Amino acid sequence: MTEPIPTDGLAEMLERFQKQGVDFQTAFNMMNRQLGGNFPA
Repeated sequence: MTEPIPTDGLAEMLERFQKQGVDFQTAFNMMNRQLGGNFPA
């Protein structure tokens, strides 16, 4: 199983979302959908 985005990339995305005023749970859900829902909330 190949990881589409490295973990540091995920943290970077989260930071970017939070700077835009997106809360963690919402950002996590958005990323989870983009990655095919591989990660449990």
